[in-house]
Amino acid sequence: MNHICPIFFTHYIETLRTQLKQRISLPKEARAIADAATAAGLTTLNLARLHEHILLTEILVHVPARQKPAIINRAAAFFASIIASEITCPNEQVITKNHKKIIFQLSQHVHELAVSKLKLRNEIARHKATEKSLRESETHYIATLKETRFLKEQLHRMARKILTTQEEERKKISRDLHDVIAQSLMSINVKLATLKKQTGLNVKDFNKAITGTQSILAKTAGAVHRFASGLRPPVLDDMGLIPALHAFLLDFTIRSGVKAEIIASRAVEKIRGDALTVLFRVAQEAITNIERHADATSAKVCIKETSNKLIMSIIDDGKSFKADKFLRSRTSKLGLLGMRERLDMVGGSLSIESSSGIGTTITATIPHIKNAKAIPKGTKK
Repeated sequence: MNHICPIFFTHYIETLRTQLKQRISLPKEARAIADAATAAGLTTLNLARLHEHILLTEILVHVPARQKPAIINRAAAFFASIIASEITCPNEQVITKNHKKIIFQLSQHVHELAVSKLKLRNEIARHKATEKSLRESETHYIATLKETRFLKEQLHRMARKILTTQEEERKKISRDLHDVIAQSLMSINVKLATLKKQTGLNVKDFNKAITGTQSILAKTAGAVHRFASGLRPPVLDDMGLIPALHAFLLDFTIRSGVKAEIIASRAVEKIRGDALTVLFRVAQEAITNIERHADATSAKVCIKETSNKLIMSIIDDGKSFKADKFLRSRTSKLGLLGMRERLDMVGGSLSIESSSGIGTTITATIPHIKNAKAIPKGTKK
């Protein structure tokens, strides 16, 4: 609207406002605007654009939606009267009523199109803003997702490193206890026995003291042996998983009075490396939980082979618990989380089922060990 005279622009707005406010026809004012437009060299199209601009930017801005149709209709009537005043027949007579009606209808249609155009423009702007926001959100989401994945992987690597380091430290301590401390204690015991024989049978008090010392040393050696076996049973590395579980379940039964058995496939005998340690630690933690919390009368470790995996289940007939809720809880036992992390180290998985009146089954699954043959019947404890 830069090419429109400011005085004419202001005159048009004031006259239109008066028309809308008084709701009466203003033929003289319409004629005056038509004459001014002609003098300024404005065409009907120029007036239509001016009228549309004023209506949308000055008149309808703060008008409630339900009142806009009536305002548009009255403004269209005013615009039609301007056009009717501007256009005359060759004999200077004003155009007929039918011509005025057509002009009015065209004017009204122009305003309806203008309103639709404004709505469309606003809708396009809204969509563009939404699209920009979505792009920014997507970029932020992708960046956050990448960071989360990176941190998760870092956490997994750290957890695996901790577990691996812990297992190596246990192995070292276990060997030191067996090879150094236990042997030293047994050596002392042997020397005391030799000294006892050398003193003769007549020195009863001395013999009694030596006997007491031997008893203490024997108990100490036994405690060291049990401690070392708890850290890392030598039989696990020397003979494999099944003998190690046999020994562990035997000690569990003696200690707790809970009947325990193991049923295993021959394929398990071929497990070495990390998978060997992982399955033993999972079984060890599960049996320890049974002893502490389950109040069970029996427990069973079953290890079987399928076409593509090895499955170990630890089953008890004790008290049940809500497994899913327990695992999701922030206060979940670190032992169960440690089971999952250990299995994840070898590409395995952990599942827990617990039902009232039935008991709990903890199932560990690891990738298949090739060239393994299953035994039809299990080895029971």
